[in-house]
Amino acid sequence: MKKKLWIIISAVVVAVVVAVSMIFAFRHEHTYSSDWSKNETHHWHDATCEHTNQKSKYEKHNYDNDADKDCNTCGFIRESSTFNMWDGTTAEVPTANNLGEIVITTAEQFAGFAQAVNAGETFEDKTILLDVDIDLMGRPWTPIGLGTREDVASAKMFKGKFNGRNHTIYGLTNNGYTPADSILTTEGEYTETTVKTYNYGLFGMVSGATIKNLNLVDVDINCDASNLKGDSVGGLVGFSTGALTIDRCSVSGTIVGGFDSIGGIVGRVYATSSTAPAVITNCVNNANVTGAFKSAGIVGYVASSTLNCTISGCENKGDITATGAVYYRGNTARSASFVSGIVNYGWNGTMNTMIIKNNTNRGNIISTPTETHNIYHGLAYIANSVYNNFKDPYLYDFTGNQNIVDAVNGKGYAYDLGEPAEVVYLVVLNQTPFSARGEVNGTKNIVED
Repeated sequence: MKKKLWIIISAVVVAVVVAVSMIFAFRHEHTYSSDWSKNETHHWHDATCEHTNQKSKYEKHNYDNDADKDCNTCGFIRESSTFNMWDGTTAEVPTANNLGEIVITTAEQFAGFAQAVNAGETFEDKTILLDVDIDLMGRPWTPIGLGTREDVASAKMFKGKFNGRNHTIYGLTNNGYTPADSILTTEGEYTETTVKTYNYGLFGMVSGATIKNLNLVDVDINCDASNLKGDSVGGLVGFSTGALTIDRCSVSGTIVGGFDSIGGIVGRVYATSSTAPAVITNCVNNANVTGAFKSAGIVGYVASSTLNCTISGCENKGDITATGAVYYRGNTARSASFVSGIVNYGWNGTMNTMIIKNNTNRGNIISTPTETHNIYHGLAYIANSVYNNFKDPYLYDFTGNQNIVDAVNGKGYAYDLGEPAEVVYLVVLNQTPFSARGEVNGTKNIVED
């Protein structure tokens, strides 16, 4: 009887222990890593508790479409037949087909094309066709076209026609790229101390070029080192001289240009004329753009003694910021920043045409000079004139432009440091070069209908 009772008691104890264990197991809350684990098809968060077989948010990768390469949730980059990944070193110079066209079908051929330009091949009167999406994989990219604006004659420049055929180039970055001494410009005019600057973009320097139907995604440009800064920096083109045609191109990502003439699409347009005009149409900038002296959503700066430029049907969606650069008027130091949704421009000649029409700005325009000198703000939603000494005769058309304002976008901000002697903002939206002028003290939110 006692033995039977002991068996019953033991069974009850075991049952209680099991029950209590189950209760505690039920009450246990798994903990998971904040980082994603991933394979070719799925992503998840691994358990960080003792139950290592547990997974949280185990889901298939999600993409925007068949051409999208990275998962919207975890960032996994998939291999795809629709784009080629560059290994950072391999290059193969493409050859022309029987029609005289050069068709690029691999990332290696695109790198080879760039190297050919930088070796002196201009591709003038030749057409380059991109037949595939390309991922530069965030590897340091040497611009297509090298040189300085101080010595354009010696620069290596692309002078042909490039048709992207609506393909996309991913992952453009200058991270890890160090320009050679031979392509550095010495800047001293606007700064208290001399700095070294360089051009940067997918195309560094072009002349008489045509670029169309090309998209840049995940651009990550930062040319703002303490001793080496960007001058003429754009997502697509850094510096252009003479004629230029750009149509139906887009840029998204981040562009920090460093010094002067920083644009979402093009950094600096230079030396245009009635026989060599710059025409930029139907382009979209989605990138946030930051520079010191002159920054804009489409073209950082257009300048020439015989300026001839048309910008139409373009749209800026990024926030554009100018942090200011120090220059001297006589013996007086000033910190000036010019910032615009579409373009900054100026000329000192007499025969000029500037057509800026049917463009749209949706980004915020921000001036934040970091010096404590007398501060000069130049803010514009569409077009910003750096020079105010207009000389006749000149032609301009600023019709059909619009600035779209909502709760968080399409606004202008000027932030002052110290006690500025003169603060001016310029807004060009209509037919007149200066449609608004006024003082901005402290922090001012400028909203134009």
